[in-house]
Amino acid sequence: MEFDKFELVWVTNRRLSEDFFADVRRVAQSDKADKILLRESDLPECEYENLARKTLDIIAECGSSVRLILHTYASVASRLGVSELHLPFTKFASASIKWATNLRDLVKFDGASSDKDEAPGICASNLTQKLKIGVSVHSLDQALSAQDLGADYVVAGHIFDTPSHSLERGRGLKFLREIYEKLSIKTYAIGGINFENFRIKEAKFKEGARYYGRIFMPIFPKRDVAIFFEALDEKTARITRINESDESDYNGYVTARERAMIRELKEMNDE
Repeated sequence: MEFDKFELVWVTNRRLSEDFFADVRRVAQSDKADKILLRESDLPECEYENLARKTLDIIAECGSSVRLILHTYASVASRLGVSELHLPFTKFASASIKWATNLRDLVKFDGASSDKDEAPGICASNLTQKLKIGVSVHSLDQALSAQDLGADYVVAGHIFDTPSHSLERGRGLKFLREIYEKLSIKTYAIGGINFENFRIKEAKFKEGARYYGRIFMPIFPKRDVAIFFEALDEKTARITRINESDESDYNGYVTARERAMIRELKEMNDE
């Protein structure tokens, strides 16, 4: 799978943060993420706006180039001058059908009143030509529909198993590849993208089978780390068990490699 441009998006979940704003500051200062998606759309609009405003203040204080994406509330994006909005597929599709056959028509519809009660948080009068729209999709059909309705990008998920969708298995890299290859707009991946998942070059695994193996870490001192893992497909697996002391070293090594890869990919994008 060849990528034209690589971007890293940090998706928030305040319930998993001991100190939410400290985490925002850490991400803004790290220079690793390109964007922060403020996902806390379960909040009432006024509380969400306060959270978004504080997040923008922290980004500005850090002098960070990271860009903020808001979720659901177009009116908040309009008031705060945020240029990107993320929507669930169902809400995006219903809004597009209600106000226009294509979102490109919808975003040009500026200044007129609309019935907010039928689609809470989305108002055509708040969508401007400068607003980029991202849409969550969970199938190829949804992705193609989002593209046809005028979305600027899709977020495909969930790719791997994740606690936020504990009753559903991850859709896997084949799902991600299919969407990426069929769409002409940008595709982001979400769900279980962490240090537990890894991929090998050759097809050696049997899907669903469990294995024991060792990962060689070329650090000082050089050593192997023993792991138990479950195959997600012929090349991809998820670590299910690792010694606590080894896990710390492994996470540190992967973090270092991740930073190097992000730096290399960004340098490629700039060429």
